[in-house]
Amino acid sequence: MSSNHCPFCGSDQFTGSVYPRNVFNGKTFDYITCRKCRLIYLSPLPVQEDYEAMYPPAYQDSQVDTCIHPDLYKKLNGLRFSYGFQFDQLRKLAGPQAHILDYGCGAGNFIANAIHQGFTCSGAEFNPFYLTILKEGIPDATFYEINELLEGNPVPLFDVIRLSNVLEHLIAPVDVLGKLKQYLRPGGIFLIEGPVEDNFCLAKK
Repeated sequence: MSSNHCPFCGSDQFTGSVYPRNVFNGKTFDYITCRKCRLIYLSPLPVQEDYEAMYPPAYQDSQVDTCIHPDLYKKLNGLRFSYGFQFDQLRKLAGPQAHILDYGCGAGNFIANAIHQGFTCSGAEFNPFYLTILKEGIPDATFYEINELLEGNPVPLFDVIRLSNVLEHLIAPVDVLGKLKQYLRPGGIFLIEGPVEDNFCLAKK
């Protein structure tokens, strides 16, 4: 499928949009609108080298965040739900010792707090160099490169796969969720959240 085909419905009929073009990684990206389903998307779509430029280790300041929050019910900036609410739901739906995969785990703060609450937790991130930093900073967790999972490499099954502030960044979210589903135990669940309540226009940051 060419980059001008709609990633949602597959139509090759498109028009412009109100959003200005962007120049990134030496490329020009236009926002175009599918005439069929009205999705606004980038043309061309980002590829591996673009993601490498978007998410270098410096994206997380090359740091691991192992801060344990004293009030888990205080919602952190950028999260839709507090850790306390999420942990309560996970205990109810997946058990108090559920094995959680935090896909797109960032600096690892959710993982550190989940382990502190008795969960088993693994993480997945894009940049392999940053994974080394995460492994050293949170030795009680297992970490995977995102491409390992998307390519179907064998890993343990999980009770929960969490995507926080991730879904809205995916070019093909249905495909990614389909690939991740193979790593869920029977009856396992996805926990998906995004900063929707502070972002009335989903097309803007």
